[in-house]
Amino acid sequence: MSPRVRVAHCTVDFGSHSVRRDGEAARLGSRAFDLLATLVEGRSRVISRAELIERVWPGPTVDDHALSAQIAALRKLLGPGAISTVPGRGYQLACDVEELADESQRVAGPYRVAELPAGPAGFVGRETELQALSALVDGRRLTSLCGPAGVGKTALALRLAQERRRAGLTVVWVEIGCHCGVDEIAASVADRLGVPQTRHVGPLPAVLAALRQHPALLVLDGAEACAASVYSIVDQFAGAPGLRILVGSQVALHHPQEQVLALDGLALAAPGTPRERLTRCDAMRLFLARAGLGDGRELDTLQLELALRVCRQVGGSPLAIRLLAARLRRLGAEGLMGLPYLNDSTQPARRQTLLATLQWSYGRLSPLGQLLLRRLAWCVRGFSFELALAIGRQEVAEEAVTEALDALIDCGLVGVEPGEPLRFRLPEPIRQFSLLQEPQPAQAAAGHARAVRVVYADADKARLDCSERVWRHRYEPDLDNLLAALRWASSHDAALAYALLGETTQLFLMTYRQQEYLDLVARTEELAPSAALAPAERARHCLALARVQAMTRTPSALAGAQEALALFSALGDARGAFAARVQLVSGVDAEPQRLAAAEAALPELIAACGEGFPPLLRRQRYQAEAMVCSFLGRPADALLACRASVAAAREAGWGFYLRIDLSNLAYLHLEVGDTAEAIRVGEELVALHRGRIGPQACFALGNHAHALLHGGRLAEARQALQRYADVARASDWASFEVLSAQFALFAAREGRLHAAAFLLGYADRCVERGARRFAAYSRSYDAAADCVRLGLPAAVATSCRQAGLAADPHQVVVVTLDEADYAPFVLMAGGG
Repeated sequence: MSPRVRVAHCTVDFGSHSVRRDGEAARLGSRAFDLLATLVEGRSRVISRAELIERVWPGPTVDDHALSAQIAALRKLLGPGAISTVPGRGYQLACDVEELADESQRVAGPYRVAELPAGPAGFVGRETELQALSALVDGRRLTSLCGPAGVGKTALALRLAQERRRAGLTVVWVEIGCHCGVDEIAASVADRLGVPQTRHVGPLPAVLAALRQHPALLVLDGAEACAASVYSIVDQFAGAPGLRILVGSQVALHHPQEQVLALDGLALAAPGTPRERLTRCDAMRLFLARAGLGDGRELDTLQLELALRVCRQVGGSPLAIRLLAARLRRLGAEGLMGLPYLNDSTQPARRQTLLATLQWSYGRLSPLGQLLLRRLAWCVRGFSFELALAIGRQEVAEEAVTEALDALIDCGLVGVEPGEPLRFRLPEPIRQFSLLQEPQPAQAAAGHARAVRVVYADADKARLDCSERVWRHRYEPDLDNLLAALRWASSHDAALAYALLGETTQLFLMTYRQQEYLDLVARTEELAPSAALAPAERARHCLALARVQAMTRTPSALAGAQEALALFSALGDARGAFAARVQLVSGVDAEPQRLAAAEAALPELIAACGEGFPPLLRRQRYQAEAMVCSFLGRPADALLACRASVAAAREAGWGFYLRIDLSNLAYLHLEVGDTAEAIRVGEELVALHRGRIGPQACFALGNHAHALLHGGRLAEARQALQRYADVARASDWASFEVLSAQFALFAAREGRLHAAAFLLGYADRCVERGARRFAAYSRSYDAAADCVRLGLPAAVATSCRQAGLAADPHQVVVVTLDEADYAPFVLMAGGG
C-alpha cells in the first residue's frame, strides 16, 4: 500500500499519521487512524467487527461501542456514505481510494492560532454566502449572521473562522448560553483566550488588553438568548481597534455599527428543473450525501421527486435535512417512501418544518433513547463518553446506555467530534428542543451534577500517578460541564458542591480560575457553612482553599492550612498532613514571624516526605525548601533544592510544574550572582512560554528581563520588559507587584532618576498591599534607591515617590519604558 492515499476528499499520510481534508489539517485520533488504515488496506472485502477490534485494539478488551464511535468519527470525516455497514457481517470502505506519490518534503499544516469547535462533516454549498460574509467581516467591525434555528449559521460562521485561522488570524469562538450577562460573556472570552481572572478586577479589562495586542476575529454564536448583553459587550470591546466581531443569532442586535447577512435554507431546484440539474442544488446534494445515496444517478424519477419533496418540506434547512436523511442510511432509496409529510400550523412558518422534523425524529426513538437524549441535553459544549455513561447509569445498566447512545448517533441526533479524547455533542437546536421535552428539569439538573461528580472523583489525587498529558486528556475536556454542575450545586446541594470543589482544585489552578473558585466557595458557604462538614471533608476543603488562596491571600491560606494539618493529623492521613505542611511552609515571606514559623516547620516537612512518595509530592517538598532557604539568605541551599524540584517535575512528566521550577531556578541563579546562567535559563523559558499568558509566563518573562538588567544588557532588557508588559497586561497584571522593584532599577540605570523615584514609590505601595519582595528584587530596590539618593534632592525624590504611591500598572509601564525622564507637573512648575 502506498504511504499516501486519497480517500474521498481526504489525503491520508500513513508515514506521518496525518490526515488533510480539502487541504486543511483534520483532527483524527490514533484509534480512528488505525481503523482507517485497516479499512483502506482491506477495502476489497467486508471486514468483521471482531477483526477490526483485534487489529485496532490488540491489547485491551473493549466493547462494540468503542468501534461504533470510531466508525461514526470516520464517517463524519469522510462522509456518511464512505463506509458501508453490512448487517451481520461488518464494514467495508465504499469510496474510491487513489494511491498518491510519496512527498518526503511536505510542508506541515498551518499553525493553530485558536481552538475551534469541530465543524459538520460534508459541508455543502454556501459559496456565495461565504464570500458575502467574508466581505462584510472585512468591511465593518460588527457583522450579524441571522436566520432561523437549523439554517446553518454556525456551520457557515465556522467555515469562515477556519479560513481566517488558516490565514494566521487569531480567532476566538464563544458559544453564548442562555441568560448570560456581560460578565459571563467576558469570562467566556477570557477562558478561550487563556486570560486569568483574579479578585482585583473582572475579566473584561484583561480581555480587552489581550484583544488590543493583535488583529482578531471574535465569533459570538447563539446570541439570540441574551441579545442585550451581546449588544453591551460589543460596545465594551470598542477599544480594540483590530477586532472584528461576528455574531450568530436568530435576530439582529440592531446596533448602529451592525451589518446583517440574513441566511435562508439551502438552495432548492425550481419546479420543472431537468433531471441532470436537479441533483446539483445544495439542498439535494446534502440530502443525497447524508442519506448515502451518492450523486443520485441510481434513483428513478419517483425517488428523485420524493427526495426533492423532503428538501422542500423543510425549506432547505440543513439540520432538518440531515436528521431525515440519517433515517435512510440503512434503508437505502427504498426508504424514501417512509418519510413523513411535515406540518405544524401552531408554530410560525419559519419554525414549522424544523420543529416537526425534531418531533418526528424524537417520536421514533425508544423510551430509553428519549430519556437519554433529554438528560444529555443538560451537558454544556459537548460531553465525554465517561460523562454520558455516568448520566445514563443513574437510570439503566451500562450496556443499555451504550446501545441507546449508538442509536442516537446513528439517527444524527448526537454528533461525534473527530479527534481524541472521544467527545460527543448535540447540535444546539436539538439540545434546546430536548430540554423542552424534559418533564422533570430539577431531577435532570441534579442528575447531571451527580454524573459530573463521578467523572471527577479523586481528580486531584490522580495527578500524582500520571503525566500531565494523560491527566489533562482525561479531565480538561469536561471543564464546562464541571462549572455548570458547580453553579447548580452551589445553590442547591452544598454537600455535592464541597465534594466537587475539593476534588478539582488542580484544574482551577491550571486554568487560572482562582477567583471563580473562590466565588463558588462563597456561594456554597451561604447555602451551608463548611464548618459543619465532617472532619475528612472539612480537612480537604481547608487544604483546597489554602492552595487557591496561596498567591493572593497569604494570611487566610495559612490559617486554612493550619486547620487542615490538625484535621489530617487527627485522621491519620499522612499524605494529607504532608500537603498541608507544604502550604504552611510555602506561605513564607520576609515577615520575621512567618519566616521563623516556616523555618521551624521545614524539618518536619522534610521528615514527612516518605521514600515511596510519587515525584510530584517530592517536588512540593523541594519547592518549599527552596522558598524558605531563599528568604533565610541561603541561596546556595535554595539552588540545590530547586534543582531537585526541577528533576522531580521532569520525572513526573508535568510541564506545568517544570515551567514554574525553571522560573525559580533562573531567579536563584541571579540571587547567587550567576547572571549568565540566569539569562540562559531565562531564554529557555521565553521559548517555552512563547504565545502564552498567565502568572507563569509573567514571572518567567519578568525574571528574564531582570537578569538582562543585572547583566548590563540594557537594550535587550528594554525589549524584554516590553514583552513582559504586554503579557502582564493581557494576564490581568499577574506577578506585576512582586516584580515591581526592577522597574525602578531599569530607569535608574538609564539615568532617568525622576522616573526611578516615582517607580520606587510604586514598589513601596506594592509591599504595603502584601506583595512579597524576594532577595534579588530587594537588592534591585536598594540599588535604585541609592542612585536616587545620590542624584536627586531629597524633596524632589520624596515628591516623586509620593506620586508613585498612587500609580496603577498602566502608568508604571508608561513611566518605565518612556525614554524621557519623568517629573510630576507640580515639580516642573516649581522649578524642580
